[in-house]
Amino acid sequence: KCRLRGVYKPVRTRFSRMTASTATFIASGIFHEWILAVLFSPEYNELEGDACIPPSCYRPGFGRSTLFFIWNAIIIAMEYLIG
Repeated sequence: KCRLRGVYKPVRTRFSRMTASTATFIASGIFHEWILAVLFSPEYNELEGDACIPPSCYRPGFGRSTLFFIWNAIIIAMEYLIG
């Protein structure tokens, strides 16, 4: 519901439904990137030396969540166009 008020509806007032949906997926991906970076990024002192050794320490792969949500937007757009 928050995504509808924060992204979809403002974009929908000026652009098409597909553009608004894509913008919502991209915003969701960026939000998930931020959540993962804040919750799971190592402390500064863990980065020094060999203290942060995967898999005991999470090093975020930035862009993966956003790519996942963009992929979902593409699939939804294809479904809308084909079906």
